[in-house]
Amino acid sequence: MKGVLTGNHYNRSVRAHKLLYEALHRLLWEEYLDSLPETKSLEVSNSVLELQAIFPHEEFQDISHSDDFAGLLNEFNEFMNQRSEESSTFEYWCSYLTMVGHLMFIKAAREGKWELHLSALRRMISGFFAYDRTIYARYAPIYMLEIVNLKTTHPDIHEDMSNGGFVFQWT
Repeated sequence: MKGVLTGNHYNRSVRAHKLLYEALHRLLWEEYLDSLPETKSLEVSNSVLELQAIFPHEEFQDISHSDDFAGLLNEFNEFMNQRSEESSTFEYWCSYLTMVGHLMFIKAAREGKWELHLSALRRMISGFFAYDRTIYARYAPIYMLEIVNLKTTHPDIHEDMSNGGFVFQWT
């Protein structure tokens, strides 16, 4: 555990954060369901079970992008915001979940997914400011501005990046 906390064991650290992320989200979800009236809680649980049952199919995308699902996510986010205002400990762990959620940046780099790279970076920038990471806070927006404009300034480079050209591996 010492190696995970100090960052000396990168792969173990990432795995530990992912496992803790999953455990905390499950606890958070249970807390959210417990805060709802029983009928609403059953309705939400059934919706989630329905999504789970159809996960690999195209219908999953339709439901997960629906207005009903967006409303559920908004209610969940409101619950998190309300609890964060009530408890600084709750706010801390929600902040942790947000930061670990940015691990998709690693996934984007490993799999060469350009749009995921851009999305993850966009989400990370506010964290750089919030956690006083001055150098990242200073240069990440400039980097973001440059790469967002690649499509118009350097279309050939943008095409290469979109095809995974921003990723390299040591051999």
